Amino acid sequence: MESKDDDYWNDSTNKSFNFDEDDVAVLDIATNNKRSLFGEDTPSEASYSNVQCELPLHTIISDEALELILQEQSRTEMTIPKGITLEEEVKLLRKKIQEFNYAPTTESVIRKLLLGKPCSLEMFRSMTEKEQLLDEAIASGSGNAILKVTLFLDRTLKKKLFYTLLQTRPEAVHHYVNYLSLRLKVTDCTDLLVFLGRHHEASLLQFSVFVCSTSNLDIKRQRLKKAYSDYFSQPGANTFYAQLVANYINLLEDPQRRLALARKVHSKHGIVDALVLLKERTELESYRDTLDAGTEERLYAENALKSLNNKWKSDAMKLIK
Repeated sequence: MESKDDDYWNDSTNKSFNFDEDDVAVLDIATNNKRSLFGEDTPSEASYSNVQCELPLHTIISDEALELILQEQSRTEMTIPKGITLEEEVKLLRKKIQEFNYAPTTESVIRKLLLGKPCSLEMFRSMTEKEQLLDEAIASGSGNAILKVTLFLDRTLKKKLFYTLLQTRPEAVHHYVNYLSLRLKVTDCTDLLVFLGRHHEASLLQFSVFVCSTSNLDIKRQRLKKAYSDYFSQPGANTFYAQLVANYINLLEDPQRRLALARKVHSKHGIVDALVLLKERTELESYRDTLDAGTEERLYAENALKSLNNKWKSDAMKLIK
């Protein structure tokens, strides 16, 4: 009787690796068994095979994305057939080189972006080519591809052409606005939103950024006044938000009232800002010590205190001179 070891080595499913095989499978997706997508299960992986938690492939990656991956691998991972002559091999390689010399299609470039492969977009020079490239990125559904193409267009087109291109492509606008907002590129972001007629969003962006981006109350007050003049005082502006911004500016200019209101609603940032306006350094130090170490509020109070100390030192130097 043959041993279990003999059965293992005689089993056709346990095939040894052969470097001379003609066909090299890039991704083996079995349909009649439950083998791993990445080959035979290792002992550590086998222990999970009995757990009924395998996900269908289409829930992990879409059919379209999988097709793109397989196509790209079939293009780039060329294998030389066995038994061909040297002349035939040279012809095959020459054909491959010629493929690289021609300008790539939008599909092949977006495919590379989806796979995270390096690729240049500079060969897309005309407006039509750039428009097709952006549409192909949008069709892929990949936010990363859409953003990369959009940034390329931003860099290579005049602003008016760039904004006009985005006007009918809300997916690209969405990713580009998020990109600008996260990097606090307020001017670029609001310019685009205003061009698109989205004045309400532009005004709220200005307000939120100006309120949170600095603890210097003079700068904050000046920026908010400009935002109010540019957006909230214009015809068609949302009256509720316009009144909100106006009230906020009034509070900045009335520190005693601001401090009372901040304490009433337990606004830690508001209390710090009011104490800075009142130049109450001792009270600000005491309030800072009541805040938990390592918190964002404690850091905000410490930065405000440093700013206040620097201003006092500067004023003292002026008096000495």
